Amino acid sequence: MNKVEEQDATRFLRQSLRGNAFFSTASGLVFMVASGAIAEFLGGMPSILVAVVGGQLLLFAGALFWLASRPEISTQLVLAVIVADILWVVGTIVVVYVDLFTRDGAALAIALASVVLLLAILQSVGIRRMSDSGAA
Repeated sequence: MNKVEEQDATRFLRQSLRGNAFFSTASGLVFMVASGAIAEFLGGMPSILVAVVGGQLLLFAGALFWLASRPEISTQLVLAVIVADILWVVGTIVVVYVDLFTRDGAALAIALASVVLLLAILQSVGIRRMSDSGAA
């Protein structure tokens, strides 16, 4: 593959990681700022739990921004991000299945998990493109 294809593949992966980072940042900030309202909306869980998840999302976002900014992107680290995203989706399904959320809370959780799944897919496509272009 040529240099332009390698750059395009790397750019796609960087954009996918940044998209995940922006979504994680926005979610983390909302979870922290509105933890009480979100906890009540989800089904009356402790608001500190929502705030802690928000803080963890902000840390995750920072790691994603850092990873996307590296001169060379580690495919192993991106795979770890994809696994983390998939675990978030599976965890959401489990929590919704065991009926821990209100109906509206479950709908919100599934919507958020759907975005996370889309981001995991985009990151997987990015790794594949890098591999196919020889950039990985």
